[in-house]
Amino acid sequence: MRWIQPKDGFSTGIEVYNCIVRRKVPLILRRKYLATLYTCGPTVYDDTHIGHASTYVKLDAIRRILYNHFGIRVFSVMNITDIDDKIIRKSHERKCLWETIARENEDKFWKDLRALDVLEPHVKMRNFISFVNKEINSSSNEGQSSPEVGIIRICREFILECLKNFGFSIPGENAESLHGSPADNVLDKIIEIRNSLRKEKDFSAADAIRDGLRDVGIEIKDHGQLSSWSRR
Repeated sequence: MRWIQPKDGFSTGIEVYNCIVRRKVPLILRRKYLATLYTCGPTVYDDTHIGHASTYVKLDAIRRILYNHFGIRVFSVMNITDIDDKIIRKSHERKCLWETIARENEDKFWKDLRALDVLEPHVKMRNFISFVNKEINSSSNEGQSSPEVGIIRICREFILECLKNFGFSIPGENAESLHGSPADNVLDKIIEIRNSLRKEKDFSAADAIRDGLRDVGIEIKDHGQLSSWSRR
């Protein structure tokens, strides 16, 4: 991946450190005096710890500085990972619903942030499962060949849109090679999962992954029980 500086937008006159290019870059907003901030929230399987506090206090300071000193309003969104292997495991240990574990720990998380005087986000995103199920049903009703095709479409469109919004170039959408990038490691893992599906004779899901990757410029070739990939 590489960062592309926006050509259009509102120049704030502020420079911020960009960890991708490892230098300060201009802070350019899509809309005048309005910034959008997405924050990866906690996985609520246990109590809040000092690492959470450090992250969200720092982000809160940035949010307040932008508004109080530069007049830039910040629209903040945070996801809460409320379904996860650790949450499910703990629910089995306590013999209760996973939702109970998630809600209890999320409530404690917000209580701790309020104690630190951290502003809450405007939007809190939870439980992606219901959204995925809705999209799968929608895909089936639209005549998709299988639910897996719907899953691939959802993930592909969501990831591509997020990357484009943040100014990243997309592997497969340009001629540049990004061999050795983190994206390669992700693709290797996807191929590993697909090989497992083929070994289990779940060819419908395996084909859906292959077709989804082809749509974003990744070609898969099967060699017996193994597979390889290349960019077109």
